Amino acid sequence: MGDAPWQRFPATLGEAIKQFRNPDVINEIARNIDVKILGTEVLNGTQTTIYQYALGDPDNKDFSTNAKTWVAVDGLPRKTESEGDLNLGGKQIHTKSTITYYDYEADIKIDKPL
Repeated sequence: MGDAPWQRFPATLGEAIKQFRNPDVINEIARNIDVKILGTEVLNGTQTTIYQYALGDPDNKDFSTNAKTWVAVDGLPRKTESEGDLNLGGKQIHTKSTITYYDYEADIKIDKPL
């Protein structure tokens, strides 16, 4: 964060993901999301529909994000670009990311560590 030294993220990703299974959290997100279809595009040879969405609560400045996600006809996301702001431990953070999804059919084998 800024010029500060690297530090461990103050929350665990697993705990954050569990929140999205909570019906109260899902209902809160649904009340505060604005989704639009921007059109279609061929992305890496795959036909996709582009969705744009803004998520955040106008009364709560601790979190807001604007994103676009390219979803293929099979219903799987292929790419997401997002930009947002969040309050992390009293410090306002601006984030920007691009995620590319691929290899859905990959044959992955993970060996148990010795």
